Amino acid sequence: MAKRIVSVIVLLLMVNVLYAQSDPLAQAHAFTEKKEYDKAAEVYKKMYEQNPADNEVYTEYLELLLQTKNYKEAEKIVDIQKQGKPNWPMPFVDAGRVLQAAGKDKKATEQYEEAIARLNGDDNWTRQVANKFVAMGNDDYAIKTYERVREQFRVNYMYTGPLSRLYAKKGETEKAIAVMLDGGQAFMMNGAEDTKAGLLEILGNDPKKLQAGQKALIKKINEQPDNPFFTDLLTWLYTQKDDWDGALMQVVALDTRLKEQGGRILGFARYAVKEEKYDIGVKAYDEIISLGNDIPYYTIAASERLTAQFAALQKNVNFTQQDVDALLKQYDAFFTQSPQFYANDIVCDYAKLQAQYNNNPKAGIAILKKALEQPGLTKMLNGQCKLQLGDYMILDGDVWESSLLYSQVDK
Repeated sequence: MAKRIVSVIVLLLMVNVLYAQSDPLAQAHAFTEKKEYDKAAEVYKKMYEQNPADNEVYTEYLELLLQTKNYKEAEKIVDIQKQGKPNWPMPFVDAGRVLQAAGKDKKATEQYEEAIARLNGDDNWTRQVANKFVAMGNDDYAIKTYERVREQFRVNYMYTGPLSRLYAKKGETEKAIAVMLDGGQAFMMNGAEDTKAGLLEILGNDPKKLQAGQKALIKKINEQPDNPFFTDLLTWLYTQKDDWDGALMQVVALDTRLKEQGGRILGFARYAVKEEKYDIGVKAYDEIISLGNDIPYYTIAASERLTAQFAALQKNVNFTQQDVDALLKQYDAFFTQSPQFYANDIVCDYAKLQAQYNNNPKAGIAILKKALEQPGLTKMLNGQCKLQLGDYMILDGDVWESSLLYSQVDK
């Protein structure tokens, strides 16, 4: 068995050797791995002379020549690429790279400028050149690459993402923000979310960077006071700084300016509650309610305000009976004013507040029985109310009636 395994290994090694001998590129790789660079260079040179258009051979050969500091030969093969593709910018980037490696920085810069000059707006060329500069660690020319094409088309939202990241990488935060804001504004459908993601990447949680973002947005708002895009972003930025009061001020101002009758504030209130910022959520609902009961969002804001307050009470391990009593008064007043909400999910919270937090299961039972009498009750809410009702009947000592309710829900 051992002899058979050895035979197989020997056979595989022979196959690899034969393959390397039959495939020049594999042979070159093998010499390179063994650090036999002269032999590898001979193989690459022969392949390159046979087919200068083979980009894989050219790229690997150039890397080997640079690694072995054979700059003279490297210049030769790059010149052949220039002649074969006179308008293609990449050979000029390579030429600059060779010259820079040889210590000829001034001539290298000239080649980089030639590469930039040959950009014609082709997206593939642009990204190849920019990515090459980035790989070389030359972010300045990667930026020039993107800026050149933006100038050609006179469009300030092209390459927003990579360009802003490059500016941020260089520590030029203000430029990075400006590029991101201009780019996001151009794509109004998804622009806000894309811009938020981009700004998060640039700003992170750095207070100074967040302040710079705020300053840039305020400047944009002053320049374009009727453009909601920048105000929305500023509101969001306030939340990133954990300045929810500042965010609410912006939302209220924009809602008023656009005459949205509390619609924008409602969205913000829901977002605040989702983030468990219950106090600010309640403040936002109060702003809507203060607009009067003739606006379309008045009643829904009043109901969601109660939901937010109850959620806050449940999170508060130190709540008092006074807290429960105060909230119950608000629930009582709301359901007196808006009895149609007995057919709404909020009724479950109302019953829970009475039965479990006020230790009054009878009151909770009465609320749920009234809900079950409502003609517009959905099947889902009907089942939820019966489950709660069964729980509270157990608390009230009526186990038999509770089991009947559970059976109804089960069916």
